[in-house]
Amino acid sequence: MENNNMFTLFDEMMQTREQQMLKSMLPFLEGNQRQKVFYLILYMQIMQSRKVLSPQGALCAQSLPTGTERICAILNTIKDYCNPKERETLETIQNFMCLFDNYDAFTG
Repeated sequence: MENNNMFTLFDEMMQTREQQMLKSMLPFLEGNQRQKVFYLILYMQIMQSRKVLSPQGALCAQSLPTGTERICAILNTIKDYCNPKERETLETIQNFMCLFDNYDAFTG
């Protein structure tokens, strides 16, 4: 299933309603005002990113699997933003990874 809005979970964590409201105002502001509001939005995004990326923040990979499972989780997430050909390529990569894992399990 392709993701129509093209926003990731990270985007949703980083964007606040207030920032979206300010962004929607930008085309209607004049040059100097637009620049000031633009910099305000950037500042707000930086402050939000500090919260999200902090050790106590919402974005934490500690509970994710490791090794091949982590790579498969990453590829599954990326698939939502791929066209059919790109999706097929990612699935081929995942199949090879599973094949190599199974080979290692039986020979190792």
